[in-house]
Amino acid sequence: MPKLNVLFVVNIPLSKQSIQGIFIRNQISLIEKRHQVKVITTSGKSKIHGYLSLIHYLVFHSRKYDVIHAHQSLPILLASFFVPKKTIFVGSFLSCSHHNFRFKSERLNKFLYRFTTNRCDGVIVKNSNSVKTSSSPNTILLPNSVNTE
Repeated sequence: MPKLNVLFVVNIPLSKQSIQGIFIRNQISLIEKRHQVKVITTSGKSKIHGYLSLIHYLVFHSRKYDVIHAHQSLPILLASFFVPKKTIFVGSFLSCSHHNFRFKSERLNKFLYRFTTNRCDGVIVKNSNSVKTSSSPNTILLPNSVNTE
């Protein structure tokens, strides 16, 4: 298998001192053994700045990646608008289906979940209810299994 260029888009810090994000760090270290990996995080000075930086990066650099793997609802939604057709786009949702989006309108939350999962080539979810409500035929259930060492 040829070496792929993989971009991870996350909205949490991936500091080795924190347990937060350990599942994503484990994914990245496994993939780095065989592929080129770049990680973009929206955490930083402010949330707005982080998301604007993400959009800027995707607009100008997304074409050089074979795979873009976004974690969490807002990064997945934003990335879905800028992923080139030739690029494999994977979204990993943490919460239960439409609860990934936190708007007051449950109808809007459900719409955004179905909209984003429809734009993904692959969807990874953490519970069986999310598999049922995803609009992607390529949705898999992968509960978190974390190596805390």
